[in-house]
Amino acid sequence: MTSPSPFRDPTAAEEARRRIEAITHMPFDGFSGAFRRNADPDLALVHLERWLSATASPASQFAHLLAVPALTHSFLNLLGASRPLADMLVQNPELASLLLDPASTTQHPTAETIYREGQALLRSNTSYSHSLDRLRFLRQQWTLRIVQRDLAGDWSQPAIWRALSELADGMIRLAAEVAWHAFRQDRSELPETCPVAIVAFGKLGGHELNYSSDIDLVYALPDDLDESAQKLLARYAEALTRAIGDPMGRGRLYRVDLRLRPYGGAGPIAPTLAALRHYYDLYAEPWEIQALLRSRPVFGPESAHRVWHDLVRERAYPAAIGEWTLDELMQNRTRLETHFEPDDLKRGKGGIRDIEFLTQLLQIVHGHANPSLRTPNTLEALRALDNAGLVHHSVAQSLEAAYTFLRKLEHRCQLLDGLQTHRVPDDQLAREKLGRLMGFRNWNELDKALRRHRQTAHLLYTQTLRPAAPSEDRAEVLQKLGPLAIPVTQWFDGLPESQAFYESLRLNESSLRRTLRLLTAAPMLAPLFQNSVSLTEQLLSGEIEEPRTLRFDGLFTLEELEEGPPARLAQAFKQDYAALIAQEALQPHSGPSIPERLSALMDALIEAVQEGLGGDFDILALGSFGRRELTPASDVDLLFLLQSPEAHAQAEKQAQRFLGLFHELRRFDVPLQVDLRLRPEGRAGLLVRTYEGFRAYAQNTMEPWERFALGQARAVSGHPEALRVVREAAYSPGLSAEDLTALVAMKTRIETERVSESERTRHLKLGRGGLGDLEWLVQLARLRYGPGDGVTLPDQIVGLQQAGFFSAQETKALISAHERLLGLRVRLLLLGQKGDVLPSNPDKLEEAARETGFTSGPALEQDYMIMTETVRTLYMTGLERLAR
Repeated sequence: MTSPSPFRDPTAAEEARRRIEAITHMPFDGFSGAFRRNADPDLALVHLERWLSATASPASQFAHLLAVPALTHSFLNLLGASRPLADMLVQNPELASLLLDPASTTQHPTAETIYREGQALLRSNTSYSHSLDRLRFLRQQWTLRIVQRDLAGDWSQPAIWRALSELADGMIRLAAEVAWHAFRQDRSELPETCPVAIVAFGKLGGHELNYSSDIDLVYALPDDLDESAQKLLARYAEALTRAIGDPMGRGRLYRVDLRLRPYGGAGPIAPTLAALRHYYDLYAEPWEIQALLRSRPVFGPESAHRVWHDLVRERAYPAAIGEWTLDELMQNRTRLETHFEPDDLKRGKGGIRDIEFLTQLLQIVHGHANPSLRTPNTLEALRALDNAGLVHHSVAQSLEAAYTFLRKLEHRCQLLDGLQTHRVPDDQLAREKLGRLMGFRNWNELDKALRRHRQTAHLLYTQTLRPAAPSEDRAEVLQKLGPLAIPVTQWFDGLPESQAFYESLRLNESSLRRTLRLLTAAPMLAPLFQNSVSLTEQLLSGEIEEPRTLRFDGLFTLEELEEGPPARLAQAFKQDYAALIAQEALQPHSGPSIPERLSALMDALIEAVQEGLGGDFDILALGSFGRRELTPASDVDLLFLLQSPEAHAQAEKQAQRFLGLFHELRRFDVPLQVDLRLRPEGRAGLLVRTYEGFRAYAQNTMEPWERFALGQARAVSGHPEALRVVREAAYSPGLSAEDLTALVAMKTRIETERVSESERTRHLKLGRGGLGDLEWLVQLARLRYGPGDGVTLPDQIVGLQQAGFFSAQETKALISAHERLLGLRVRLLLLGQKGDVLPSNPDKLEEAARETGFTSGPALEQDYMIMTETVRTLYMTGLERLAR
């Protein structure tokens, strides 16, 4: 069956193909498939031709594109997504090398790295304007990289916002120094180091910058200046604003907005710190105090930074807040709501501002008593509110999901034409493109998701700040709920025929009990149920507790995949995923553990996907998936092998299609991430290795840590020989003294570098005596004594006892600790307590104790400390035995 052309205008596409073949002297056949999932294939092809024509060597550039297919897709995605960015590449063809370099795909920018790169670029400057041009060039480089990673889905949305903010921080610092150097050239009385502090507000202040955001800045001067010095530095502030905001050949760095300074546009451009404090103490309006929440210094003397942090702490987080202040903030928000249309993602009902406003109001009210809430970042504040028990986990989770979705959509709207917009476009073609850019098949799918998120956000906003009068059934149900009233209304108010659901909850005590149990024991599941009438009906009827048949056959075809993401498969998997976890929450310890259930579920999905795609390669599970210990937070580590070298080219294509399908599933919020980074040569390696190629790599190149990681392999599908090939690579060299030393050193680095000092005795996985100690000790011993037949960690421990490494008492203690640590980790995840850390917050600790069968939080904590100390002792003594 011939696949339909991805192009709206096949005739124009064919003409462009011929022109590209003429300038590259290479065949285009086989490359056109790279456009199939592009948001705008026609535009991407036009821009590809423009870019190739602008390069010095079209043939070599095209050959390079063919050589790195994974990066080719992301490069073409960028060309089809944004005209301004494509124009940037046409004007600067050399920038494409950054996007086609595999090493650049994992590098996250920091303000410090940007600053160092900028300094290196500026060493060759010839003038002030040339320096500013170099800075604009640097910003172009990094913006392209960030957009590429965004469109590829390689970085989370919060990581994208932080990357853009770190880029802006670095650019502001560089621009401030360049402008200061130029400003003081003829003013020897000025100090060598700029004394002006720069404070960022808004999106930049919260590390949440958009692609097209203004940057809201306030300048602050030292207090020990006379009037003439203040006037002089005010002139510098004006020069710096021009340096950042004036258009040049490469555009502007950023649009600068200074209206958040005291008295707005009528106030001095650069007040002193004392004047700023005086203003905020006596004259600032409530909304200006609210704006302080998302402010932070980004440049200037450390002393000024300390003064600003003190100001924010004292004014934005007061010990007591008057009712009139809250009323004024609410009235101001109500006035703003009436002026914006529904398509306004930022300011309309259920938009970005609703979530920010609700979060900030809770920060103002509770921030003085709870320092963890004092963050300028919206998502960090939501998580802090959740951790502090001030917002139910399901509410915080839904607000976080809505905020992330809306901000991502806002970004995609801004990418289309490079405009500072917060509105969904009216044009239907632009809407269809927007749908594909967001990972949906069309605009209708995106519109449904958008409406759902906005409805959720507005419902939570109104129920928290402006509770509505409930209906009779609803009122009776909510009266029984206490603190769970808001998450229940969030859930059922958003469902069709919500009144019927409330009637069922009122009349059926068992339905209400199951609902409350789910929200209490597994609030992380709430969003899946809130978005599914089917799951909610199964929960209320009790059907959710019945056994599930884990099969996904026939839920997609290759033809359907050509048209768009596998929606039916994603829906079926999420239904089973939610049901299996809910069963354990509703009936604890009544069957296999959640890690076993999730591992079996993923096995079924992988087998169905491989059969549906016609994959001829072998699939092996590694890591926690290999041990059947998959948790809701685990990556699914896989390895692909192939027996027949002749079929390798076809298998590589099948593997790309396999990964592409799982990538599409992630766009439907399927909560498990497939990871192939443990394959030979990591990201730079082939997706599929032949047995012969894998053996050669193991013999000549494989590092001890790779053998260690491969030691947990388990066959999921394919030929049994594949597992023997991997086990031979992992275990045949044994464990030398040098390997043991290197691996233990790596384990020590993981402990010290990935875990803060305050969490080293409380981190369930990486802390002292945690699951990491258990896993490393067992796997190191297996490298010495052989793999045995055990798949799960308890079976592996028993095997090592039979080999004489563990005593019966040690075996019992380790198996017990493993069961309890893994169970505690899963319970914390279900409770929404992320981070794998035993909570120090008393309320969260009590919550964890209740769900793990302890009488109190301190009892759980004491048991945990004794258990992990035992595990740590056994880990250290085990290492001593291995070192003999």
